[in-house]
Amino acid sequence: MTALTARPSGSAVWLACPMGLTMQNRYGNRYPAGAAAEEGTAAHEVLEYLTIGRGVSETAGNGVATTEEMVDYAHKAIAYAQSLADGTPLLCEKRLVMKLPNTPDTAGTADIVVLPPGGKTVHVIDYKYGFTHVPADSPQLKIYGIAARQTFQRESVYLHVIQPRDYTAKPIRSHHFTPAEQLEFCAQVTMALKLAASPKPVAIPGSHCNRCPGRGQCAAVREWAMVEEHAGSEAQLTPAAVAL
Repeated sequence: MTALTARPSGSAVWLACPMGLTMQNRYGNRYPAGAAAEEGTAAHEVLEYLTIGRGVSETAGNGVATTEEMVDYAHKAIAYAQSLADGTPLLCEKRLVMKLPNTPDTAGTADIVVLPPGGKTVHVIDYKYGFTHVPADSPQLKIYGIAARQTFQRESVYLHVIQPRDYTAKPIRSHHFTPAEQLEFCAQVTMALKLAASPKPVAIPGSHCNRCPGRGQCAAVREWAMVEEHAGSEAQLTPAAVAL
């Protein structure tokens, strides 16, 4: 049996559903990226190029046109990261690997890693260009936080989401990832990966199924009532936000 690859970007699925990891490995590359994903890729390219001091072209590498909005938001994200860095260089598109005993390594690429002077603190920044709210303590960011702590041997871990087009919350959100939370999360990841690697992993349907590339082939999803309760939220939208 081929070993399963656990990507941080899909952790919200495979942490909630043991079958999710199999679905991601089986169907994750079968479908083309949508327009929103392609736009996000272009925005991330703009962020990377401006961070390393490279010029931005009118069209990103994937063929999507770069916009003034992308450039403006990227500059603001970089300014925030630099305020945390206190003069140290920003690490952009940094590959990080989380290593836990008796489980496969979980590797991914963090948008920006900040190592301020003093040798005690690491900041991990996730740049999101989409509209769907992403919390600062998302599973993906927590994985990057653990990996950054292991890689750079820093005691204090802070997680940040910069999401300029999230109109339901502040565009920049932070979370202090405490040692106690890290221990709890590592145990959760270990258990999830062990269940995912079992001979017959079960499928547990839920809202995470919306992010699973194999939901169309999942019997559990077909039998799921799809009824969940969610707390509402109020947001004051600008005219531009309403138009979008």
